[in-house]
Amino acid sequence: MMDFEHFLEKNGIWHQFKESHSTKSAREAADNAGVPYDKIIKTLVFETADEVYLVIARAVDRVSTRKLKKLLSVSDTRLASPDKVKEATGYEVGAVPPIGHRNLRIFMDEKVLDMQTAWAGGGATNRVIELKIEDVIKFSQPTIADVSE
Repeated sequence: MMDFEHFLEKNGIWHQFKESHSTKSAREAADNAGVPYDKIIKTLVFETADEVYLVIARAVDRVSTRKLKKLLSVSDTRLASPDKVKEATGYEVGAVPPIGHRNLRIFMDEKVLDMQTAWAGGGATNRVIELKIEDVIKFSQPTIADVSE
């Protein structure tokens, strides 16, 4: 797996890191890093019987498994276990960045498009990263859909 910082530099992606005591949840990350909760996006790992995939959404929104099931035409989908998150992405829960993933389908909730920049998992459980949403789209190539409630 390509080193996250190397990926950022190699692709000339504007970013800034901020240290945080813990990023296990978006709320913790915001509080510990001193960034507004409504400026955080979360990169969640979901799975079906046949696939592991990512969903990028605003932290203030709840991802709808009902909408995901309809979008994917599957009968069941759920958040992946911490072990499955690590196996699929190489990152711990709370550290998963919204870019730099290969071989995983990525969905982005349409409400994220309302943001210019956002803070997200920074590749480690003790930091967050600010990225431009246009770069997240360019480098993650997500399917944009209504997946939140």
